Amino acid sequence: LFILFVVVVARPAKAHGQICSNPSTIIYGLTNTGAIYPINVSTGAVGTPVKNATYSGNAVNKANCLAYNNTNGKFYYFKRNVGSAPQEFVCYDPALNTVTVLAASTCSAEAHTGCITADGKGYYTIDTNGELDYYSIQSNTWTNITSNFRDLSNTDVTAVIKTQSAGDIAFDGLGNLWIVTSNATNFGMYKLSAPVPTTATATITVKKVIDPSRATPSGNNIAGIAFNPSGQIFLSTIND
Repeated sequence: LFILFVVVVARPAKAHGQICSNPSTIIYGLTNTGAIYPINVSTGAVGTPVKNATYSGNAVNKANCLAYNNTNGKFYYFKRNVGSAPQEFVCYDPALNTVTVLAASTCSAEAHTGCITADGKGYYTIDTNGELDYYSIQSNTWTNITSNFRDLSNTDVTAVIKTQSAGDIAFDGLGNLWIVTSNATNFGMYKLSAPVPTTATATITVKKVIDPSRATPSGNNIAGIAFNPSGQIFLSTIND
C-alpha cells in the first residue's frame, strides 16, 4: 500500500494541537491514485477506504495535498496535480459520495502539501517552487500569497523548499502553520506564526525549528504530517 499523505482536520481541541475525525486515533492518507484511507496512529493499521480510486471524468494524475474539513465533513485535494491538462482540485463529500471539481489553483508547480484553517474557511498549499497559495472555500477562489520565505536570520527558505521538494504543512490549535520540508536524505521544520496571510505578501518570515540538514528518520521522503490533540506531530514517509 502506497500511503502518501496524512492530514488533520481543521478544528483545534487543546491549545496546541488539532484533532482528527476520531479525536485520539485517526488521521487520513491519500494514495497517488486518489484513494483516501483512515490510518490508526495507535496501531499503524490502515482501514477501509473512505474513498476508493475510482473516479468519473478525467483520470487521476499524481493525486496529492489531502486536507479534511471538520466543519463540513469534506476532503479537499488535487485529483490531478498542477501541470496536468487539465489540473483538477476537488472536494469529496463522503456523505453523498460525490466529487466536485473546484477552481483551478494559482500554483506555478506541482503541489505536495495541503491543510485547512481552523475555521474551515480556507485551504493552503505550498508547491515545489516554494510558493504559498490560498484557496477560499466560501468563494471558490485562489490567491497567490508569496514565493519568498525567509527565516529569522534572513536565510532563503524558499530555496530549501525547492531543493527538498517533499514534505507537508499543518495548522496547530493556535493558528500557527507548521512546514516540514524533506527529501530522502534530509528534512527540516519551520513555523509560520499566526495569523497566516490570505492576501499577497512580498516576504513571509518563518522560524526555523529543525535545521534542514537533519537526517530523515528512515531514509525516505517525509510526505505527510498531522497533529494529535496533545500537540504531537505524526509523520509519514513514502514507501515506508
